Amino acid sequence: MKLHTTATWSARDDRRAPLFWLALFLIGTFLGFGLDLKHYFHQHPAAPMGTHAHAVIYTIWLVILTAQVLLVESDKVAWHKRLGWFAAGWAALMLVFGFIAIMGTESTQLHTANFDAPFIAVSYVNLINFAWMIGWGLKQRRNPAAHRRLMMLSAVAFADPGFSRLSYIVFNPNPQTPVQFYFWMYYGNLLMLLLMFLWDARKGRVMKQFVIGAVGMEAFHIVVAFLYFWGPWKALSTQWVEAYARFFHFGQL
Repeated sequence: MKLHTTATWSARDDRRAPLFWLALFLIGTFLGFGLDLKHYFHQHPAAPMGTHAHAVIYTIWLVILTAQVLLVESDKVAWHKRLGWFAAGWAALMLVFGFIAIMGTESTQLHTANFDAPFIAVSYVNLINFAWMIGWGLKQRRNPAAHRRLMMLSAVAFADPGFSRLSYIVFNPNPQTPVQFYFWMYYGNLLMLLLMFLWDARKGRVMKQFVIGAVGMEAFHIVVAFLYFWGPWKALSTQWVEAYARFFHFGQL
């Protein structure tokens, strides 16, 4: 199978697929977060303000992502480019508030049954995957086919929060091994990556940038699945959350 670095096909003929990937991503996101809203607004202790701010920023990012895909599909590429740099700045905001949200949430749950410090690895890796896909995607902006796939990969980096909420609400699993954790947490990401690959493979459009990005993303996910059950990580992540809580005066330590 040939791996392309630039497209040998029409850019216009390559636009329709992202609509499907976006739709699949949004379905998983809205179902997962929608079903979790009742718990989110009634959880005890209540989510901190940083988490609420992150929710608003994340929702606006979904609107920006949707607008970018639709602008290209409707042949308004110039508008897509203008919005692109604003989107890049918003992505930086996502990184900052993503970190604030997970650390603030775990800090408020210190000394409660919901405290799960090792879980911060999931959020950290999501932010890392999002950041390097966005950065690489911007670098490839003069290569539309690669740019399009890398920016969709940046969305896939945030597929698990919605899809995993859906699986945990519907099936209420209790993973006891890294393999079980990986499946329940990342099945949505893996599904999207496989479908994206198969779509391009069928048309002979598999790109080297996509393969590197997808394999790298899943490698990070596998590391997280093992890290979550590793005793030294549990101790270290607990210390980080406790230090964050002390610094920002979350609760009483």
